[in-house]
Amino acid sequence: MSEEIIENAPSNAEEISFLLTDDRIKEIVAAVHAQDSDTVHGFLDDLSNGDAAELLSKITAEDRKELLSMYSEAINPVVFAELGTDLRRATLSDMAPSEVAAIISALESDDALELIIDLAEDQQHAIMKKLSAKIRRAVEEGLSFPEDSAGRLMQREVVAVPEFWTAGKAIDYLRSAAEDLPEDFFDIFVIDPAYHLTGQIPLNRLVRADRATKLSEVKLDETHPIPATMDQEEANVLIGRLGAALKKEKLPFLRERYAFQLVKSYRYNGQVEQAIAAFNTHFKGAKTGRSLIYYWALDHLAGLQLEQDEKGRGYHNFLTVFKECRSRRHSAYYSFSITSEKDWEAAYALCESPEDK
Repeated sequence: MSEEIIENAPSNAEEISFLLTDDRIKEIVAAVHAQDSDTVHGFLDDLSNGDAAELLSKITAEDRKELLSMYSEAINPVVFAELGTDLRRATLSDMAPSEVAAIISALESDDALELIIDLAEDQQHAIMKKLSAKIRRAVEEGLSFPEDSAGRLMQREVVAVPEFWTAGKAIDYLRSAAEDLPEDFFDIFVIDPAYHLTGQIPLNRLVRADRATKLSEVKLDETHPIPATMDQEEANVLIGRLGAALKKEKLPFLRERYAFQLVKSYRYNGQVEQAIAAFNTHFKGAKTGRSLIYYWALDHLAGLQLEQDEKGRGYHNFLTVFKECRSRRHSAYYSFSITSEKDWEAAYALCESPEDK
């Protein structure tokens, strides 16, 4: 069956990941020992994030150290975030502080914090010295919060603008600062002169507003701030408030946004079953007119399904996200890392069109 799937798979290397077999692992290690840079880079370029993490977990500590000493820059930084805690600690401990700093600098703030938090204190200090001032402040702030608090879990990349700006000034700012903004976001947070949060504006409402209108005059959505020191149990209360806001909302566009935030909040709070149930309740029935937000939610569902060992459905949903959602195409591609014939068959059985197959 797997031979049939491979024969009918797209020839474009960007559309599927290669299977990481034991023979392939031996070839990679042999190329590392031979210092055959072109071959090693070729192999690493073909691996998905999941495959690369599996490679690091299966080779010996000595081979792993040799591989990373010469080719760490060829491995996507996200790979290190996917390693188990013990393996990640051992792997990063063998790397130079400058190399670890380069990895941390390329990650979102929550993933960066997770990488450094389990390392020895002296290594943390050495890595901190290699970070830019901006990233160092974000990491130090995260480390200052209690374990399992919201401050340890939350992402720090947001877009905030003062309420006295006009809609036109805010839009011009977003364009001029494009390279410094988060990769994906739907809302602009609005703050007063004392830097207190006053509300948030959906991007679609911002671009429709008259350029001369002040943000304080634009209808702001209510926010539900979570104190950084709040623990996960208290965060559940606010997730409940988010669910209540979803039930009250009448506008389909805003209901969909609340539903996505609910799925995401459940997932990041470790409530897998609730996250899947929220997706099934609010997104599963959408057959036509699927929006960008639907595919963002589907991307989360696919990751949850892999965690629940529903590999066929998870990989098939990542395939759908790859096809339909450009902003999530990169992450979906790197998450599509089938390594067994059973998973191939399960994902293939869910493909309905020749294009999918």
